[in-house]
Amino acid sequence: MKPVTWQFGTYTGPFGITGATFKFFAERLEKLTNGLFKINFHWSGSLLGARDTPLGLRTGLADLGYLSTSENPDKFPLRALIEIPMVGPYFGPQSVKAQWIPLINAYAEHPLVRDELARWNLVPDLTVTIVYSPVTIVGTGPINKAADLKGVKFGGSMSLAPFMTKAGTVFVNVPWGEGYSAIQNGLVQFTSEFASSVASTKIYEVAPYATMTNISYGGAGPLVINQKSYDALPSGMKAALKQAIQEANVFAADEGVKIETAGIETIKKNYKNVILFPDGERDKLAATAAELWQEWAKDVTRLGYPGDVLVKYMTEKRNVFLGK
Repeated sequence: MKPVTWQFGTYTGPFGITGATFKFFAERLEKLTNGLFKINFHWSGSLLGARDTPLGLRTGLADLGYLSTSENPDKFPLRALIEIPMVGPYFGPQSVKAQWIPLINAYAEHPLVRDELARWNLVPDLTVTIVYSPVTIVGTGPINKAADLKGVKFGGSMSLAPFMTKAGTVFVNVPWGEGYSAIQNGLVQFTSEFASSVASTKIYEVAPYATMTNISYGGAGPLVINQKSYDALPSGMKAALKQAIQEANVFAADEGVKIETAGIETIKKNYKNVILFPDGERDKLAATAAELWQEWAKDVTRLGYPGDVLVKYMTEKRNVFLGK
């Protein structure tokens, strides 16, 4: 086989679970091909920004990349459903691996969702799913039930805005990493944190209450591959690529559990006030998410897609993996 070097364009940096997963994938691919298949990374939008990625991949500017469907709802309206926050029962760090990842993968396997990737010259069968752990609500007081969210000033990324607004909060756009200062300055009373980031942000200094609601951002964007680049590979390299993809998915799932486990220990260490939502209250938040799914169904139906069919499919899968 002749040496091959692919260009990887991503708007993310080489850190965190995404960076670790991408580097693991590249290392495994190179090892499986005895150094013949290499990945040249272009991090932090140096080749493709979040909005540039779909067109850059379709035109072959990059061979593979990290797709933000939430930044491209006009191009991937069907995948947008798994970007809507969801709520499920929580039984510890294994929740990510046992519940969220199977749910998101099940939706990604739907023929309409697969076709959506194919329309952008992307390989539907070769993706790496990276699912972030559910967020914890941290703030200046306790959130013991869904009604406690009504009227509070909540700061977070815009991906949570529709959900938190429908839940009754006064939503403020607070970029990730700025929650500490937003609470300290009184801009907001509450924000969202991944358990794993509590230690690095030291947000417990200004937000002494932590409520674990098991709200997930939904499906993080997948690693995707240009169909033409894939078709040009010899069979041996295609086989190695598929194996590296499979191993990277396992790595991402295991890494998610590891990060969440460390994060939970950090919360227990730094918070005296840790609240786990009762099942009944969590069901109320799940109902809020379901309302957003119905609104999404109407939007995509206007675009000519069977929105109700997809929401029904998603709801059935949710009930299987997350519980009713």
